[in-house]
Amino acid sequence: DSVDKFFLNSEIGVEASGIYYIALTFAAIFSSVKESIISALTPWVYSKINSQVHAISKAFNMVIVIIGFIGICVSFLANDILTILSSNSELLAASKYIPLVVISFYIIFLGQLLNIKTYYFGNYSKLLFIATFIGIIVEIISCYFLIPEYKILGAALSRILAFSAQTLLFLYFSRLEKESIGLYNYNFLFLCLILMSVIIVLPFFIELKVNLFISIIIKSSVLLLIFGIILFAFKKDFQTFIKLFRGKNIDAT
Repeated sequence: DSVDKFFLNSEIGVEASGIYYIALTFAAIFSSVKESIISALTPWVYSKINSQVHAISKAFNMVIVIIGFIGICVSFLANDILTILSSNSELLAASKYIPLVVISFYIIFLGQLLNIKTYYFGNYSKLLFIATFIGIIVEIISCYFLIPEYKILGAALSRILAFSAQTLLFLYFSRLEKESIGLYNYNFLFLCLILMSVIIVLPFFIELKVNLFISIIIKSSVLLLIFGIILFAFKKDFQTFIKLFRGKNIDAT
């Protein structure tokens, strides 16, 4: 988690490292939410993993969608929130890279979901250090080549590449576990990851050159539209998700 910051500080300097650190700190809002979701979800999964595989799979699908939407909110509103907090140019410069950092956290969140099964059955959990090791190697190599060329952008891309490599290995170990087949709808999880990431990254490419009030109105309207589409498309799964966090039993069908 520190390799990109180390390389950026060494190759580019303290100023670039400071801007990147601000982006990481703001994106930590999203990271805290995902960690809370994992902590809340894991005990329930362990209590139902041998009896309600289908219900768990549906919950995983809903969780990846909800976390993706939260990531979209953080990405879309980052610049506006930082503008309200301060007119400091460094803060505003950092907002450009927040979407990329959010994507990296989103990717590793999927890896954490996949690890729930691996930790429970324990047949391959002792090998998970390999994923971390490979992730570090990928990040070192990526930082070495990308940061001198792309600076802060290179650091953010290196983090995405490293977490992607790590998550793919988490996927591999998860699929090696033969128990509770059907626990994950892998196609849906990765398709959702890709689609949500495409939306999350939009503020990196599209800059609204309007005043703060208009910007918030436009972005809030878009977020409400996206939420409405999600709610319409996943109404039944969303109800299941709410029941889960109310501590109610969930029908395995």
